[in-house]
Amino acid sequence: EAIYGEDQSAADDVRTLAVQFGADGRRSRNFRGSVAEMIEVDFSDFPFEPRTCLDYLKAVASTAESCLSQHAQWVHQAKIPDGDRAIYEDDILSRIVDLAINYD
Repeated sequence: EAIYGEDQSAADDVRTLAVQFGADGRRSRNFRGSVAEMIEVDFSDFPFEPRTCLDYLKAVASTAESCLSQHAQWVHQAKIPDGDRAIYEDDILSRIVDLAINYD
């Protein structure tokens, strides 16, 4: 079964969520709904520990509609000086995660 890492079928790949479409026919997923569907699957050869991505996404979903909206809240609340490189880097990373989750 795919959840246990034995099935190599792309249709049952534990790294992906099912494709969803919006009313306009375009591929689209809701950030919070997608995070709610995610599970952590243990792989004996997973190269990074500790695994924190799902915990991070759940924390974002509990406070914001997306990583980008959480980024905007963070910038405002932290009062980071304009032009600080951290703002740019976090913005780009937030957009990447949102696209990966919302597109497919």
